Amino acid sequence: LYRSHLKRKDGSIITVELNARTSYYNGYPAAFIIIRDISDRVKIETELQMAKHNLEKLNHELEQRVIESSEI
Repeated sequence: LYRSHLKRKDGSIITVELNARTSYYNGYPAAFIIIRDISDRVKIETELQMAKHNLEKLNHELEQRVIESSEI
């Protein structure tokens, strides 16, 4: 399983996942390749990672405020 970037005819770049298998067809070596556009999935994964990072930052800030308020 491989990830790569491909350029469409319109010039836009997409992220794809390639799954390749080798086999024989009519006695000759052959390759069977499946290419999936995973651009939306990658975008969502990136957004989720950013949201997780922001939540962890907010949680850390909240913990600091609790510690500071309990010291008073």
